[in-house]
Amino acid sequence: MRIRGWFTRDGVLREALGVGALVGLAHAVAETTLFAHYGVRATALDLALLIALPLAAGIGLAALAAAVVALSPRLRRTLATPGGLPRLRSAVWTLLIAVYAAVFLKIVGSVSGASAAIMWFAAAIPILIGASMAVFRRRGGELGLVWATVCVAATFCALQILHSGWTLLPEEKRTSFALSLAAAIAICYAALIVVARRAPRSESFEPIARPLRLATACAVAWVFLWGLAYSPRSFQLVRAGNQPAGAGSAGPNVVLAVLDTVRADHLDLFGYHRETMPLLRRFAQEECQAANRLFTTGSWTVPSHASMFTGLYPSAHGADTPRLNEANPDVYSFPIRDDAPTLAEYLNERGYQTAAIGANYGTLRSLDLMRGFEYQDVAGGSAYLAGEIAWLHRFQVGAAPSPGTWLRTAMSLDMARHSRIFSRLEPPYRRADSITDRALRWLERRGDQPFFLFLNYFDAHQPYLPAPEDSEHFARRPAGTEWLDFPTERFNAARWGQAQFEPHEAEFLIGQYDAELRTLDREFARLLDYMREDGLFDNTLLLITTDHGESFFEHGFVEHGNALYQPEIGGFLLIKAPPSMGAIQPSPHMQFVDFFPTIAAALNEPAPPNLQGSAWGQGRDYALAEQSCRICGAGADFGQWPESIRRELIAVIAGDHKLIRSTRDPDEVYDLRADPSESRPLTKPDPKFLARAEQIIAERNQRVLKRRGPQPAVDSDDLERLRSLGYVQ
Repeated sequence: MRIRGWFTRDGVLREALGVGALVGLAHAVAETTLFAHYGVRATALDLALLIALPLAAGIGLAALAAAVVALSPRLRRTLATPGGLPRLRSAVWTLLIAVYAAVFLKIVGSVSGASAAIMWFAAAIPILIGASMAVFRRRGGELGLVWATVCVAATFCALQILHSGWTLLPEEKRTSFALSLAAAIAICYAALIVVARRAPRSESFEPIARPLRLATACAVAWVFLWGLAYSPRSFQLVRAGNQPAGAGSAGPNVVLAVLDTVRADHLDLFGYHRETMPLLRRFAQEECQAANRLFTTGSWTVPSHASMFTGLYPSAHGADTPRLNEANPDVYSFPIRDDAPTLAEYLNERGYQTAAIGANYGTLRSLDLMRGFEYQDVAGGSAYLAGEIAWLHRFQVGAAPSPGTWLRTAMSLDMARHSRIFSRLEPPYRRADSITDRALRWLERRGDQPFFLFLNYFDAHQPYLPAPEDSEHFARRPAGTEWLDFPTERFNAARWGQAQFEPHEAEFLIGQYDAELRTLDREFARLLDYMREDGLFDNTLLLITTDHGESFFEHGFVEHGNALYQPEIGGFLLIKAPPSMGAIQPSPHMQFVDFFPTIAAALNEPAPPNLQGSAWGQGRDYALAEQSCRICGAGADFGQWPESIRRELIAVIAGDHKLIRSTRDPDEVYDLRADPSESRPLTKPDPKFLARAEQIIAERNQRVLKRRGPQPAVDSDDLERLRSLGYVQ
C-alpha cells in the first residue's frame, strides 16, 4: 500500500513515464533521421520499430529511476539537505566522466593512425563538459544539472554521427560533414548557455524538483547505455592508400573483376544445364580472347585475392589463413607479408590511378589486401550499415543478442519481407547493383591517367538471397524452409557435417545460388555496356574471374574453405585484351599467381623479382592449390568443427590428373577427364604423374621453409569482420 501511495500521491511514475517517453522519442527521431541521411531505405515497419523500442527503453529506465526515488527515504532525505544537491551533482558527473573516459580509451585503443578530425573532436569533449559545468552550475541549479547532462548525452550521439559519416560518406564529403556537425553542436551549446543565463539562480525549484531529478536520472542512464553500446570497432575507418602516383604511363587500363564464390560448372558458358549468366556467356563468346577454366590457388577469399595481388602462392604470401599461433593462442597470423609488393603498389608507382570497389568488407578491407589502392570503397550493405549505426543493433551486454539481432531472428518471414533494417532477406553485403553504380561513378570522375580498377562482386556468397525478381526463377520455396533465407544454426551444422538437408531443401538452396548468378549477370553486363559507350573498352585489359567455388554437399561439405575438391577450386578466367597487345596465349594452367606478371608484361615493364607466376602462365606445366589448417593451434576451442577438416592440404593438377595430399588422410588421385566429380580415387595412379607431383610438392616445401617466419597479429576488429562472414569462429 505504501509503495502504491508513493507512485500515485506524488505522481512519480506518471512523471517518469513522460520523461522517459520524451528521451526515447528524441533518440528514436535521431536514429531514423540518421538512417534517412545515409540512404537506408527504412520502411514504415522499420520506423515503427525504431521508435517503439527506444521509447519503451526510455519509459522503462524512467520507471526504474522513479522506483528508486519513491522507495528510498534515505535518498529523499539526502536531497532535502543543504548539501544534497551538490553531492548528487558530483555523483552524476563522476559517472558521466567515467563513461566518457571508458569510451575514449576504446576509441584510442582500437584505432591506429585514425583521422585527426575525429581525435581532436573527441579530445574537445571534456572542454565542452567543463564549460557546461562552469555555466550551468552557477546559473541553473537543478535545471542546469539536467541541461549539462543532456549536453553529455548529445555529445555521445554526435560522436556516433561523426563516426558514421566519416566511415560511410565519400571522402570528398567528409570535411564538410564534420564542419557542419561541429557548427550544429556549437549552436546547440550556445543556445543552452543563453537559456541557462536567463534561468532563475535559486538552488530550489520545489514545483519541478522531482521531475528534474527523474529527467537527470533518465539522461544519465541513457548516456550509460550509449557507452555500453559503443564497441571498439565504432571508429574503424576505411584505410586508404593515398600513395602519390608515379610517372605517367601509356599502358592500357586494367580492370580485374572478381565474381566472388562463382564456381565454373554452374555457368552456362561451360555447359551448365541452367541459363545462369547468359550475358556473360555472350560476352565471352563474342569479345573475349580467352574463356578458360582455372584452378584457384585457395578455397576461400583471402589467400586467393592475395595471390592475385602478389603473384605468390598462399604459403609464400602469408595469407593462407588467420590461424591460432602455437605460442600465443589469442594471436592470429597477419595476411600478406610486408616484403611482398602488391599489384596496386606496382601500378601506382607507374602512374596508374588505382581504385578498389567491393562488397566483401570482412576480408578485403580488414586484412591488408587494399595496400596500394588510392581509392577504396569496400563496405557492407544496408544490413551491415544497420549494424554500424543503429543503436538497436549495437547495444549488446555479454552473450545476449542485441534488440536488433533479436528482432531479425524473431520476426516471421512475412514481416521480414516488409523490413530492411531487421530483415532476414537482406544480405549483409552490398548487392551487385550497388557495386556497378559505384564503379560507374568512379569511372566518370577518373582523371586522364590510365587506371587499375579492382571490383569484387559478392552476390553468389552465402547467405543465398537473390534479388526478389530472381528468387524463385529456378526453384520454388519448399514449405517450412524459412530458415534457408538466412543461414543459421542448421546451415552451419550442415557446413560442419553435423546435419543433413532433405533433397528438396538442397535443390532449393542450389536454386537460390543459381538465381544469384542471374542477378549478378545483369549488373556486370551494365558495367560492360558503360565501358563500350564511354570508349574505354578497346584500351582496357579486362580479367574476369572468381576467387573460389562453393560446395553443395559434394564430399559432405557445404559452402567453401573446407577442401580442395573441384567444387571449391574449380574457377574460370575470361580475358579481353586491347588490340594493341596482339594475340595472347594463356596457358591452360594459368592461375592467380600469373595475373601480376601478365599485367606487367602488358605494360612492357619488368615484373618484380621472386614472383612465382609468369606472364600468361607460360613455362609451368601444373596448377597448385593450398589450404592451411584454419582451426589448428594451441588452446583452440573449435569443438563444432569436425575432425575431417583438422588438416592442411595441397592439390597438384598436371594434365588430366590431380593429387590431393593431406596431413591426416591418405593421398587421393583423380582422373579429372574420366571422373570430373572426383568420386572414384585411382587405385593405380600414373607413375609419371606421381613422380612429377612429388617433385612439385618438394619444391613448394623448400620455398615455404625459406619464406616463413614470425608474422604480426590481426586485431580484434579484423577478426570480427571475418567472423561475420563465417571465415573464423
